[in-house]
Amino acid sequence: HKMYVMKADDPTNPMGTWGEPIRMMQDYPHRAIDGTVMQHGNGQLYFVFAGEERGPLSLFIAEMDDPVNVRRSVLYLRGPQQPWEG
Repeated sequence: HKMYVMKADDPTNPMGTWGEPIRMMQDYPHRAIDGTVMQHGNGQLYFVFAGEERGPLSLFIAEMDDPVNVRRSVLYLRGPQQPWEG
């Protein structure tokens, strides 16, 4: 699974037209799903997602340069702790 983002041609009109899909984290070789953007109180954007970089799906976070570009540096947050989670 790879993640994509689409930008609205008019950001004030979500029902309008949209640009072509842009692949997120193009150099990330592992499966990844359920990505979401989080903005810290200082304005820095982060991309949080579930990935299989360490085996079963775990949570990861990466800084973003802007709302569609993720920096390659990915930080592991948390993985399965119980047998039923994996």
